[in-house]
Amino acid sequence: MGLLKENEYSANKAAARVMALTSLVYALIYILNLLGIFIVPFTAMTVSTILGMSLLLAPAVLVKVFKAQSWVKYVIVLCAVLFIVISASILSFHVITIYIYPIAIASLYFSGKVNLYASILTILGVSAAQLISYYLNFVPDKNFPLLINVIIFSILPRGLTVFAVSAIFTMLSKRTATTMHNLINAYEKARENDELRHKKNLAENANRAKSDFLANMSHEIRTPINAIIGMNEMILRECKDKAILEYAANIEAASNTLLSTINDILDFSKIESGKMEIDIHEYNIGKVLNDVITMIKVKADEKQLDFDISVAEDIPEKLIGDEIRIKQVLINLLNNAVKYTQNGHVRLAVSQIPVSDNEINLKLIVEDSGIGIREENLSSLFKGFQRLDLEKNRNIEGTGLGLAITHKIINMMNGKIGVESVYGKGSTFTIIVSQKTSGTSVIGDFEKKYRKASGVMHEYKVKFTAPNAHILIVDDNKMNLLVIKNLIKDTLIRITTCMSGHEALELMKIEKFDIVFLDHMMPDMDGIQTLKKSREMSDNLNKETPVIALTANAISGVYDMYISEGFTDYISKPVNTVQLEELLIKYIPDDKISMSEVNNQTEADSFYEENKADLDLIDRAAGIANCGNMEKLYKKILKMFCAMYEDKHAELNKYLDEKDWQNYIVNIHALKSNARNIGCEKLGSICEKLEFASKNIVAEKNVAEEVVFVGNNHPDAMKLFRQVKEYIEENMSD
Repeated sequence: MGLLKENEYSANKAAARVMALTSLVYALIYILNLLGIFIVPFTAMTVSTILGMSLLLAPAVLVKVFKAQSWVKYVIVLCAVLFIVISASILSFHVITIYIYPIAIASLYFSGKVNLYASILTILGVSAAQLISYYLNFVPDKNFPLLINVIIFSILPRGLTVFAVSAIFTMLSKRTATTMHNLINAYEKARENDELRHKKNLAENANRAKSDFLANMSHEIRTPINAIIGMNEMILRECKDKAILEYAANIEAASNTLLSTINDILDFSKIESGKMEIDIHEYNIGKVLNDVITMIKVKADEKQLDFDISVAEDIPEKLIGDEIRIKQVLINLLNNAVKYTQNGHVRLAVSQIPVSDNEINLKLIVEDSGIGIREENLSSLFKGFQRLDLEKNRNIEGTGLGLAITHKIINMMNGKIGVESVYGKGSTFTIIVSQKTSGTSVIGDFEKKYRKASGVMHEYKVKFTAPNAHILIVDDNKMNLLVIKNLIKDTLIRITTCMSGHEALELMKIEKFDIVFLDHMMPDMDGIQTLKKSREMSDNLNKETPVIALTANAISGVYDMYISEGFTDYISKPVNTVQLEELLIKYIPDDKISMSEVNNQTEADSFYEENKADLDLIDRAAGIANCGNMEKLYKKILKMFCAMYEDKHAELNKYLDEKDWQNYIVNIHALKSNARNIGCEKLGSICEKLEFASKNIVAEKNVAEEVVFVGNNHPDAMKLFRQVKEYIEENMSD
């Protein structure tokens, strides 16, 4: 029960110490009797002292010799009882307090059995002592001359007294045992908590070491891959030799496979550490499906597989969810379907299950006629680093992480994934995930649009030129500098490069740049240190210049880390050409950019060229509905929107420059309303955010943060304002 009960040796020692101390008290009484303070006859006192002290000191000898043997405690209690019998017989049976002595000794063991044993012996002993005392007449008691009177009026009350005292001690013993038990439990829990804290610290240190390793691995592996993919991209752009282009295409495929493997490992690590996040925003499901199908169809065609696509026409065109993760799980499932199917077909079916007016369950089914999965392997299908039927599939590439990542992502989105499989005949994976809807337009005839898009030859053409723009690229790797320079050379942007933070700081003193691309991991002075020093320099001409982190570090949370360190934006290596051009368009001043007039459609663009306004800028149906379904009124409002552009654009810029927040709020609110009236939710949404931030500034809430937000997002809003106006003039005016 408690510590003493679990360790009888400790209890035996405690009892022996108490009885040894009692022997000292008994010796003191003997001395006081010799001095005449007590009136006990010398012979009786001497005999009592010799016998009593022998009984009191005996337990110490027993404990030393026999320690924790089970019978020792009963002998110790017996010694205590015999001691009080002698004391009561020879000295005074009136001293009732000595009766509790054996019970007090027994209570040290926190045992009901030992307490009962002590109580019985004490009652018997006290009764015997009283009878002996009476007949020996050591203590005269003339009031009870008869034995029956002694039993009724003396022995019985004292026996009951001993029983009552025993009950009290037993109760106190139990309570003390419970208290000690609780204390010991508390101690054990505290010790367990200390151990848990220690293990937690070890786990956190291990996780930190793993994150550092992944960051370094990401950087060290992605840096050469960046060079390979970038230089290969230049071959694909510029070479006309068909044989070399074929080699370059193979390099591209192999590089992307390697990059995909690295990304799988990093994604799995992010999920395991709880650092992967679901990024909710509006997206176009048609574009997602188009991108996925275009990628998978090439692989299916190489293996001469039938790739069947079925997309329900009533699926809402615009959904709200994590576009990247939806695309990732589809690619994982379809890649597996193609990899493990040698002949036959791969099918993708997409449909919806309505939930409410603004929510659906998106249903994705991937079916194949491949090798299938054994029934006994289904339970381990979604575990990390699991590859099934290795003997049969040893020539198939993969890490065994795709399905594990897919399963975890779907769980993070509160969705469901299931699988049905017949070994040797094929598998069917079904995903159901909830998505919010935006707008009322539906996807329509997807297959017709896809066939039209797939017939377009896609050749790289530069989106814009900016000969008057000047950017600085800082990277300690010559190959990286060469790759980025070549990727954007067709834009005619003036490019200055350097290979260290110190060089960059010197260049910032003598030249004003439109953008600075700054590598993170550089020797001597890294990118973060370089940025901080540049902000401290009084002669820095680029304090307001956007600084974009250029890095191979692709682990979770890296974007937030760079923003918190003061960077304007971030781009990961290997550099994606489309993303790079989008950043350039975003941060180079509008007056320095000339958008190309050539048709530079991507597959996704051509897929939606019929309704580009509805999908990208203006929802015509919503705009007409806002005008009471009167198309003439809608056209008139479109003209008014274009007519107000010059004044409204100038006013908003002026109020921002002057920090006239009250007038800025009024005008950005008006633009928000006008944009939504014509069906341009994209512009309306960004204006609403700017309005909210401006109101916070006026209310003196998070002023510094909100000023930065407005400063960063106002140019985007004005650029979008111009694009909407130009699109209306070119495509919607009659």
